[in-house]
Amino acid sequence: MIYTSLNKNFPWYEPCGIQFLSIILISAPILLITGIVLMILNKKNILPKVSSLVSFYALAGITLPIIIDGSLSKITIFTGTILCIVFIVLTVLVSINNFNKIKKI
Repeated sequence: MIYTSLNKNFPWYEPCGIQFLSIILISAPILLITGIVLMILNKKNILPKVSSLVSFYALAGITLPIIIDGSLSKITIFTGTILCIVFIVLTVLVSINNFNKIKKI
């Protein structure tokens, strides 16, 4: 939603671009803390390696378009939107995979 907020066709249109700070100020610390907690849980091999690294991948993928290109061009917004969708799907698939492994045990 944040990456598409500069599109005038959506009702959540916001022309100033300040909403991109919420990615850095809110999402980045949450993803970082989640990744650290998952790494701690992974020390006892409770989780697969992919599960423990998804938060760090998401953190890098979501914040890099903003950090690299501060002008918020159409390419940056498109890249950020695609990466958000990819990480949502990846998180769902990893969660389903983990539940299936637990169910088999």
